[in-house]
Amino acid sequence: MPTAIIYDKWLSGLGGGEVVACTMATTLRDAGYEVTLVSNDEVSSEKIKEKLGIDLTGIAFSTYLPAIDQRLSTVDLFINISFMDYSYGIGKKNIYYVHFPTQQRTGLFNYILLFFQKTNLQSLFPIPLKERVDDRLRAGVYPDMNKRLNSYDTFICHSEYVKGWVKKMWNKNATVLYPPVKLLSTNDQRLTTKLNWISSVGRFFTLGHGKKQEV
Repeated sequence: MPTAIIYDKWLSGLGGGEVVACTMATTLRDAGYEVTLVSNDEVSSEKIKEKLGIDLTGIAFSTYLPAIDQRLSTVDLFINISFMDYSYGIGKKNIYYVHFPTQQRTGLFNYILLFFQKTNLQSLFPIPLKERVDDRLRAGVYPDMNKRLNSYDTFICHSEYVKGWVKKMWNKNATVLYPPVKLLSTNDQRLTTKLNWISSVGRFFTLGHGKKQEV
């Protein structure tokens, strides 16, 4: 049986990216793969089914991050769907799902981040600045971005807009794979008739990739 690891560092957030990750897991399971979901924090399949409506029966979970160590892996397929986590592709086939590409930073920027990582000097900063530094460190420090990106065979993104930025910022050709959406099944015409509405949907938080509801 072929094996697959789906790495979603932020699985516990149970947001839109996690719908994609869990749907990928069930699709591969149904295609005959032995699937493991690897994340930073433990999340139960029961909670995922309750919050996202996705049944992950038969899929293993792991918070053992060395499982995505290039030197230890024999996995057939590795999919990294973690925003701003540029871990090496570790499989015989490697796919990176790009939510949005981030600018490749210079060596100096990475050394500054490593300095804060080792000294925790940001704890002396005003709280808003400290939180920004901590949030950036939480995502990880990757001084060898080109080498990491080159370890992936395929790049996938959720829109033509993101595809354009992947090409512009990383010079990589991405394939657009529209995210899974559950359609309404109801006889209520108020919910099934198309209206000229714009809906903005997103978690309310201020750090990192905040959804900018205030704008």
